Amino acid sequence: RAGVAAMAAPAPAHTDAYAPDAMAAGGALSRVAGASLLSQGAEARVWELPSFLGRHAVAKQRFAKRYRLPALDAKLTTRRLANEARSLAKARKLGVRAPAGYSVD
Repeated sequence: RAGVAAMAAPAPAHTDAYAPDAMAAGGALSRVAGASLLSQGAEARVWELPSFLGRHAVAKQRFAKRYRLPALDAKLTTRRLANEARSLAKARKLGVRAPAGYSVD
């Protein structure tokens, strides 16, 4: 199962439009009204959300790696998602300007 984290977002740096076929491959977040794909890398897709709990936000969606054993992939994804959320929270607590985590799934 892929993990998703919604975070506070800075003002959009650019407004590049992405092709509809790229968004169709994005899973559930591609069906969120007004969501737009900002970036995709080897580990995750980053989406801009028009509103999450009434605030501007981005969502990071980690996706399954088909070349890994499913149990290993699930464990790695869960650990990486938890470590990222913990690191962001710790950075904010120390005064570093980092995104605030709204929700982690």
